[in-house]
Amino acid sequence: MRTFLGLDLSLNATGMVAVPADWNGEWHRIRRHTYGEDLTKDAPEPARIGRLLRISSEVLAFARLHRVTDVVCEQYAFSAQAAQARALGELGGVVKVRLSLELGLNAQPVPPASARKLLLGKLPTRGVKEATHEELVRMGMPIQWGLDEMDAFVVANWAMAAVGCYALAVKPLGGKGRAA
Repeated sequence: MRTFLGLDLSLNATGMVAVPADWNGEWHRIRRHTYGEDLTKDAPEPARIGRLLRISSEVLAFARLHRVTDVVCEQYAFSAQAAQARALGELGGVVKVRLSLELGLNAQPVPPASARKLLLGKLPTRGVKEATHEELVRMGMPIQWGLDEMDAFVVANWAMAAVGCYALAVKPLGGKGRAA
């Protein structure tokens, strides 16, 4: 059976979800995890490299544990500061290379706006994350999920819809959400 790994890559809070293709809206069947490390701005390069290795190791362990078959990750935010964007790019590169070499999995990037539009229809001009969170809670997502895990689910949901698996989509008026 296919299991989708959704990733919201971040140095201090990488969100991960493992969603079985046949989850059918049963949130308890989704596994989630967040991992990251804070470093000071002046942290030495060996500490930065060690963080990349530890985060990528967490992602690989999670993927192995849940027998992931498909991987999608939130596409990088280009609005980030240059140093932040570079560090995030490094993390993404390390994670993608390790997933490919060690597990034979190729992570596909998903534009977050496209993934959120599947759930919201039209994106609000402000508060997109909050609106997405509210909609997913309305659709049954447990309230205790973190925003990073939510973002990881959003990209996994989009990828699942793209291949015809059960996925959540824009709600009908007055409805509770529906499968795509």
